[in-house]
Amino acid sequence: MRRTSLERSLRRLSVVLASSGFAACLMVNAACAAPAAPASDLSALVNPFVGTDRSGDTFPGAVAPFGMMQLSPNLENNGYYWSNTHMHGFVVNLMSGDGGDNEGQVLMTATTGPVHVERADTDFQFDHQHESATAGYYQVMMQPWGVNAEMTTTTRCGMLKYTFPAGKQANILLPLSYANNPTLSADVHYIDSQTITGHVTSQAFYGEHQGIPVYFVMKFSKPFDTHGVWTNGKITPNAGEAAQNDRKMVIGFYGSYSSSAKPQDVEVRIGMSYVDVNGAIANLQAETPNGDFAHYKSLASQAWNKELALIDVEGGTLTHRRIFYTALYHALISPTIFDDVDGRYTGFDGKIHTVPAGHKHFYATFSGWDIYRSQVPLLGIIEPERSGDMAQSIVEMAKQLGYIDRWPQLNQPCAVMNGDPLTICLANFWNADVRNFDMETAYQFMWKQSQFGDPHAHIDVYQGFDEEKKGTTINSSASVSSAQEYNVAYAALGHLAEKLNKPEDANFLLGRAAQYRQMYNPSSGYFQGKNSNGVWDATFGGYTEGNRDIYLWFTPHDVQGMVDLMGGTQTFDKRLDNFFDKNLYDPTNEPDIQAPFLYDYINRPWKTQHIVAQTADRCFTDAPGGLANGGNDDLGTMSSWYLLSQLGFYPVDPGVPYFEVCTPRFTRTILHFGSSPSAKQFVINAPAAASENEYIQSAVLNGVPLTKPWFDEAAILSGGNWTVDVASTPNPQWAASPFDRPYSLSSGFNHLPQNPILKSLIATGKEEAVIWRYTETKPTDEWFKSSFDDTSWKTGPAGFGTEDEGVTPRTPWISDDIWMRRTFTLPSWSHTLAIIAYHDQDLDVYLNGVLATHIDGWTHSYDPLPIAPSALAALKPTQNTIAVHVHHPGDGRHFADVGLADLGWPDSEK
Repeated sequence: MRRTSLERSLRRLSVVLASSGFAACLMVNAACAAPAAPASDLSALVNPFVGTDRSGDTFPGAVAPFGMMQLSPNLENNGYYWSNTHMHGFVVNLMSGDGGDNEGQVLMTATTGPVHVERADTDFQFDHQHESATAGYYQVMMQPWGVNAEMTTTTRCGMLKYTFPAGKQANILLPLSYANNPTLSADVHYIDSQTITGHVTSQAFYGEHQGIPVYFVMKFSKPFDTHGVWTNGKITPNAGEAAQNDRKMVIGFYGSYSSSAKPQDVEVRIGMSYVDVNGAIANLQAETPNGDFAHYKSLASQAWNKELALIDVEGGTLTHRRIFYTALYHALISPTIFDDVDGRYTGFDGKIHTVPAGHKHFYATFSGWDIYRSQVPLLGIIEPERSGDMAQSIVEMAKQLGYIDRWPQLNQPCAVMNGDPLTICLANFWNADVRNFDMETAYQFMWKQSQFGDPHAHIDVYQGFDEEKKGTTINSSASVSSAQEYNVAYAALGHLAEKLNKPEDANFLLGRAAQYRQMYNPSSGYFQGKNSNGVWDATFGGYTEGNRDIYLWFTPHDVQGMVDLMGGTQTFDKRLDNFFDKNLYDPTNEPDIQAPFLYDYINRPWKTQHIVAQTADRCFTDAPGGLANGGNDDLGTMSSWYLLSQLGFYPVDPGVPYFEVCTPRFTRTILHFGSSPSAKQFVINAPAAASENEYIQSAVLNGVPLTKPWFDEAAILSGGNWTVDVASTPNPQWAASPFDRPYSLSSGFNHLPQNPILKSLIATGKEEAVIWRYTETKPTDEWFKSSFDDTSWKTGPAGFGTEDEGVTPRTPWISDDIWMRRTFTLPSWSHTLAIIAYHDQDLDVYLNGVLATHIDGWTHSYDPLPIAPSALAALKPTQNTIAVHVHHPGDGRHFADVGLADLGWPDSEK
């Protein structure tokens, strides 16, 4: 019956996924497919067109890993859409998958024949049959001009190669006043017949800011035959200066070449800077001093191959590897390097700063609300040095602004979205053992922000949560989801405070992190806002890019708390099934991307394995619309979700150093922690990995059986290997114990049923006067082993300690330590064997010489505790030994009593 029930559930989930909008992602367009490539040329596996259709909002142009310059085709808004057939030209900066108007500055294009400068006369037509791209390279045929354009980039510079047809005048034009946001000012300067400089300042992504200036220098491989400028459509031949000083003006520059009997190539080397023209010139001299287009195209390929090799995969189909390395490519574009080659950058205060000592770069554009969920946890592992620079860049931003903006674009605070996502990013970097940044200063700003919020938020949703009235007030369009986001940030900062030995801060923050419970309406079964009178919002408003069904699953820091709010495991399971069955899950956006992994928290890991595999396979393809079922990539967030789903682990709660498990999808994967030859690596082996083998049968992590659906990030960072046996049918016995559930704020690791059913097997002193051997003098190091001779120890009945409310000891104990031993024959049990302990304070329990549990702190009742699998394996049907150590320094209540019980779970919590 159980297997039949499992199979029915799987078939139902498969039908739902296949019949929904997921099926649309299966389309493949051969015109944009990346060519086959040798294993060493990973860059050729990348298809930059993925994500350019539907709402992916990626760009297909050339960019280096984390490069300052994104040399790419451009139309309004985000630059490029697969369905378009015309284009304005090429620009030096774009964001990848942000879903809004952005940048697109320093527009360049080319025409043939007489010079015309109106936009309708300079736009070009194109088709996908005459267009191609790989990592670091883009090419298109510009019609009707018949001009072939190719482009490639270094970190701060680019090269654009035009091939003009024979017999026509060739023109290169710079319509500088056009960008994806309003242009506030611009200028151009003719230096000589092969050099021009200038700048373009455009408004930022969101908000009312002073604008973002981009400075440029261009060096042309051939001197112009003629040149000129234009202002508001009026051409001035032979002029070399033009300036725009208000939004209504339109300026530009052109350089022309006489017609030639043969096609003629013109290569343009472009340097950019966000500091000044001198910075652009220095960048150009350092990165593209000489050499032809083919040389720099090769360098771009080499740069990408080095970065992409941080994750080596074996197995899978060629298409599977294309999808994987395209996702990795998108995950390694942002945040972007913002400093010039001399280390200078323009800060958030408008002043020129230098990259701090001990760091290579200042990074910019952190899509905070998105990237904390997946991209930052990935970068913390494979890019530790860059991660340190990114973390320090956030700290420098805070020092310049006075606070941590949640979504900074370049050097402008945008305050878009909600929560304190960069707090979570910094905590996650720390969890990944990234230490090369100023945590002391970072913590000061994070703590301050946790008390007062972002003082410059455009969307003032911080006050959406009213602590006094224990709920949310309906004073913004995002009050509910904002409060939930802040709870996640409080938890991340609280756990960080624990690591930094700030217990008072930790207690305060972790208490705040539980406030989400006050927004759960048990009558409706959803998170809801309240009006100023404390009345639930019947309209169910207040969610950012989601609804009540999506945000029901957004308590990543306390999934067990959510299970309890819903009334137990069975209810949680049914509602989560319903979420997927009724196609309420939105795999195109961030708020519920953790939802498939929540089955790991209720001992249904096989459901997580199935839904994650199905979602990844159906929503990510190598077609233009094949990124997250057409959703925004959000600067690498959704691509990183896919990557982690293929590796076999994902951080449901990025504020703690643990990963929840799904099925590895390649036969062998090697994660390199940086590109240094001495960098550690983590190897994932899944020899039977295949599209049909979705289910984990068993696993071994660093030589030890893994029986839980999660593991500590330290298991990866220390280097080692994870071997996973997979098959086409689920194994509901793997990770089946409720004690195996991942960490939650409410329960920690020691998850227990709310109403446990306990049957005593080895009695405690509460039940009878059980005799133990004990000592208060430190014994030898062998004291916990079965073979240890304890005949010289005292004997006495449990429990041991001092009298306290609710408990009376049978044997006094007031010293700092007590060691206890006894032997027993273990009866059979039906459910889960658990330790039952009342202890004050720290507790260690050994079974037959193997550590069964360690608990720091104390209890006020007899609580069940999980037993380590290795200790369970050490038990024998005949005589066993239990050894206990309780440590309590100083005065106060002392107590020590331990037994064993058969722990059953109520049906509602199974």
